[in-house]
Amino acid sequence: MTVLNAQSALDTTAAGDIFDQTFVHGSGNLSTYAAPLGSDAANNKSINYTLPTMLDGLAAAVSYSGGTTTAVSTSAYGLTYTGVEGLTAYYGAGESGLTASKADITSMGASYVLGSITAAYSLKDVDADTSGTDEEQTSWKLSYTVTDDLSVSYGEESHETTGQTVDEEFDSISVSYTTGGMTLTASQIDAKGLGNTTGSDGEAERWKLGVSFAF
Repeated sequence: MTVLNAQSALDTTAAGDIFDQTFVHGSGNLSTYAAPLGSDAANNKSINYTLPTMLDGLAAAVSYSGGTTTAVSTSAYGLTYTGVEGLTAYYGAGESGLTASKADITSMGASYVLGSITAAYSLKDVDADTSGTDEEQTSWKLSYTVTDDLSVSYGEESHETTGQTVDEEFDSISVSYTTGGMTLTASQIDAKGLGNTTGSDGEAERWKLGVSFAF
């Protein structure tokens, strides 16, 4: 895992950012969970370095992002281990760059491939100072390759926010089918506790269809 700044240490969950891809960017910002932003990696003040290999299967990267008028400078690092066949494990740590709310951010996870089955799990933790809010995000996913052309997967995410009695919970089931140079995907995503609200007011359902071509 190459960590560019504190934000990139939080960018991907084991289940594929269900909340971010489905209930924030594309569906009216229904989720209140928001990972703290780090310094802008595109502000030409970021230095990223991949360390030389120290042990077989272990990769390490570090970064430094300069501050702006609204963000302080941040640093981050990431470790990835692939020394066991089928296993990928990672750990990342960084800092939030927002001047108004500083936080230490950690991310860890692992995935393991066993034949046609892939299992993945991740945990992200935000330890904010007194001006912010502590958050924890857990995620897992199981994928099964039925044939070379067909695969199915199921994943769940949970977001816990300090001070809230209701957690945001998401689950997704998806199918992918490839024929020739075309790949079709279909997903059903359910959420409850959106906006940390109980009952039907905090529930939502989404369907997603996709098609891609390889030439």
